[in-house]
Amino acid sequence: MNWTDIAVRAGRTFLQAFLAVVIASEIASVADLASVELLDSAAVAGLAALFSFAQSVLTDLASR
Repeated sequence: MNWTDIAVRAGRTFLQAFLAVVIASEIASVADLASVELLDSAAVAGLAALFSFAQSVLTDLASR
């Protein structure tokens, strides 16, 4: 088990989720995260998935 890889993946996941929340809250003008609706939650999850996909593509391209 490579703890460095695990830490890097955890950091990337945190950053992706953080950016997704920030961007979604700006788009939806959500001031209080406790009032986030289902659609807002889906937007956050979608943005996190998009960031994850982009990171995977860039990693794949860089390894070629």
